[in-house]
Amino acid sequence: MTPRPPRLSVVLPRGWHRLPLHPQAERHRAVDELASRSVPGDEAVALRRLLVEELRGASDRAAVAGAQQLVLSLMRTPQGLPLPASLVVTVVDVGTPAAAARLELPVEDGDERDSARVPGGHVVRRVREVAVDSALTEPGTPSLAADYWLRREDGPHVGVLAFSTPLVALRDGVLPLFDAVVASARWHDPA
Repeated sequence: MTPRPPRLSVVLPRGWHRLPLHPQAERHRAVDELASRSVPGDEAVALRRLLVEELRGASDRAAVAGAQQLVLSLMRTPQGLPLPASLVVTVVDVGTPAAAARLELPVEDGDERDSARVPGGHVVRRVREVAVDSALTEPGTPSLAADYWLRREDGPHVGVLAFSTPLVALRDGVLPLFDAVVASARWHDPA
């Protein structure tokens, strides 16, 4: 029997919501409830339906990929504007602590890459703009992606915390928020 990987927990800002990934029926029910809160009203049925379709697809992909957490932001700025963002947390066993220490994050032209030490371990952050194809946006709409690879110091595990937001123009405001969530990350061994 393969041992279960450790869990990675994070502290979330107010207005961020964890969606259950298993079982599928519970995941889809949570998506439906979140979409109803996000897009209320009878006149928004078509938009809500598109949102449910997108969120179900994203949550299904996260579950199939073995993610531990899927988190969506319904946070609002002090001015009352929505701050849409998502976070997918996955833990990967790379074989040995030495392999985890040597793990390199791929970097492409235009990527920003840096590293730091946080209470949960050594973290490498890659920030880039990606084109998004979604029924909710125009094809090729840019999105800000911030991927954090958090290496556990005493084991062969790496936590991948993948944030995404369509608010590319607010990069300097959202990255410190994402950094704070990653700084709160803690490893928990399975019981």
